[in-house]
Amino acid sequence: MLGQFSNVKIQGIASAVPKRVEDNSQFEPILGKRRTQKQIRITGVERRHVSEEPQQVSDLMYVAADRLLNQLKWKRNQIKVLVCVTQSPNFLIPSTAFFMQKRLQISEDCMCFDVNLGCSGACSGIQIASSLLQACDSGEKALVLVGELSYPTYYNEGKPLSDLANKILFGAGAAAIGLEKAEDALMKIMTKSDGKRYNTIIRYFNQEIEIDGGAVLEFSINKVTQDLCKFKEYFNIQEKDIDYYVFHQAQKLILDSICDECGIQEEKELRSLNEYGNTSSASILLSICANIELFKDKKELKMLLCGFGVGLAWSMIYTKIPAQNILPIIETDVHYCEE
Repeated sequence: MLGQFSNVKIQGIASAVPKRVEDNSQFEPILGKRRTQKQIRITGVERRHVSEEPQQVSDLMYVAADRLLNQLKWKRNQIKVLVCVTQSPNFLIPSTAFFMQKRLQISEDCMCFDVNLGCSGACSGIQIASSLLQACDSGEKALVLVGELSYPTYYNEGKPLSDLANKILFGAGAAAIGLEKAEDALMKIMTKSDGKRYNTIIRYFNQEIEIDGGAVLEFSINKVTQDLCKFKEYFNIQEKDIDYYVFHQAQKLILDSICDECGIQEEKELRSLNEYGNTSSASILLSICANIELFKDKKELKMLLCGFGVGLAWSMIYTKIPAQNILPIIETDVHYCEE
């Protein structure tokens, strides 16, 4: 699906991660020094932030969203759409979005729901919320919250070492993005999915995640890069029209391959996986916030965002984002206790 919105603007981004940091070098006694260093070299992940029990994804989402709403000085009753994109919900039912509506004190005049998407979730969540804003009045807002959890990594004897290698790729993080219906605000989009390969990245109930690494690499290098080029060609997006590319932080080998295939200059691509790992749906927005020092002298950024992975699904957005409302990453150990 290719299309565009001519009346929705991204007004700001905030993100949050847990305070606890896990260094992947600590797994050398289990994986062996050579294998551990190879894993770090290929994935690019040296450290990750991980959640301590009982912190939930809603806690990270709340910290990011509250900070963003205060920065934008938005009234909570202006928010008409609240979308939570996560594969780590607080509960099976209801949607975590309802809990976030309560916690953020958003009025009843708001549509709330969860979206079960991973790596492409930030772009798809923005597109979903933008679609719903079409039914709203000018000036009304939407809030998209994305996030995943990752807890401290333990290895049980007898488990395949590949389980541990997968675990030390992922970090915990969340982000909030504010959208506003506004005139003369252009957002160009592409979204695709391939259910025939649904089990390329899969996690069954009460089991570890299973990843077909070779298939993911092939999908990323071929399908994602082909459609990235098609997306730019369809909308006549030139290199001079792009300040930064921001991809889902799958792993270094995949990102390097995409950039090589598409001829993307290193200084035009933003990353965060070295310090935060693969944070699934949060990784694109987290990467933008992680590079805030690059934007301090800029007013507006022209960005091409691209998420790809679980589904298999891939999604792209080209738009402009105000630099002054991109906020630094918050580290937090907050946990909300209803009692």
